[in-house]
Amino acid sequence: MRFSKRVPTDMRETLGLDMGFFGNCMVYHKVPAWECLGDQNGSSEAAFAIGEAMKKMENKRILDLIKWLEGDNFESYSISTISSRDLICAKLDNVESNSTIFEKCCDPIQVSCYIEPVLGK
Repeated sequence: MRFSKRVPTDMRETLGLDMGFFGNCMVYHKVPAWECLGDQNGSSEAAFAIGEAMKKMENKRILDLIKWLEGDNFESYSISTISSRDLICAKLDNVESNSTIFEKCCDPIQVSCYIEPVLGK
């Protein structure tokens, strides 16, 4: 079976933000389609592809993305959305929503997470 995979990275450290930063700094790297355990080298090739995708993400690319999001020239930046049938693997136990530091008397109202139902076997 061939599919693409998306791997999230918490970019707060890359941007020099502390763990209390309020906002979503998760960047999802798309790793091209690969054979999923189809042969002996499937998992090692996948690990290599994931490592290569994560090496490409650095401070400048994140800041460019933030600048693009703040502007109104959406045609100038090619961005993909997570709306396909890609496999998304996320380990979010180190991303604590309750560690956010707010100003006095400004507590968060709600933190929401939505996980799509699992389809198939």
